Amino acid sequence: MNEAIERIQRWRVWDSWWVEEVMDEWLEKRNKLGIQLRGKYGDDVVNDLLRLVDKFISYTEDFWRYLA
Repeated sequence: MNEAIERIQRWRVWDSWWVEEVMDEWLEKRNKLGIQLRGKYGDDVVNDLLRLVDKFISYTEDFWRYLA
């Protein structure tokens, strides 16, 4: 239990800054992925993959709202 409390204090899980950083990383990676895959794969494949990434981003946004 003590170790868990120390980790919570060290990672500051109650702060939302790290969630914002993760969202920014996902958005940046999503944009790069779209650019890299366009022309190599069909639009349907690229759009489906980007929709999947968008789902992860939306989960992160939901969690961010929960913390706020």
